[in-house]
Amino acid sequence: MDRGIDGRMRPSDAPRWAVARGGPGRLRFRGGSLAVAALAGAVQLWPLAARADDYGPGSGSVDDAPPYTPPAAPGGGTAVGIGVNPAALLYSAVAFDVQIGVSSHLALMPMGMVYVGGETKGGGGGLGAMIFPMPKRPLHGLYISPRLRYLSASQQFTTFEFNPSSGSSETTTEKATANLASFGSTVGYQFNWGFLLRLGGGLSYAAVTGGAGGAEFDAEGVAFEAEVLVGAAF
Repeated sequence: MDRGIDGRMRPSDAPRWAVARGGPGRLRFRGGSLAVAALAGAVQLWPLAARADDYGPGSGSVDDAPPYTPPAAPGGGTAVGIGVNPAALLYSAVAFDVQIGVSSHLALMPMGMVYVGGETKGGGGGLGAMIFPMPKRPLHGLYISPRLRYLSASQQFTTFEFNPSSGSSETTTEKATANLASFGSTVGYQFNWGFLLRLGGGLSYAAVTGGAGGAEFDAEGVAFEAEVLVGAAF
């Protein structure tokens, strides 16, 4: 190894091991300081060796480490939820659905509605699904819910007819009926903390037929649908 007149090693002649790089501080060791570099590297590797030693009985060998168990995927598992629409109570009806989890991304959803009390009688049902593209856990997260429903209802009403010539009145009781079939989808967010809360909205295509007082009617079209549900999950 040649040195210059000033006694310093020329850069072009410096051996490759003359510069060693350490940890975060990027320490530089020159010339005969190779032993110091080796000692610094051993100090940095010591915590890793000590942690590896915890996995085996004093051997520090990876062969003695326990098998790796991957963490559970988020949203894994299934659940069953039952909920009611509180807004339907304003119309003397109970609207409910049951969510049966098939996977963390899909739940089948039978639906039902029954008029209770009041003058309107009848009810209906349907079948839908809850699709969770990015579930946080079963029955929790952003959802898309296509559904098909049928509803039949009837109501009795009374009419009064007065005859001026005779001064008498006549009372007539008649019945009005309506049948509705609809297909649509809602989009929203459902929270599952054991307590269910669903908020959403969407569009449905509906066809209605019915009659009242000997007259018949029918209508069809697209309608907006708001969705609110509270319940429980198991």
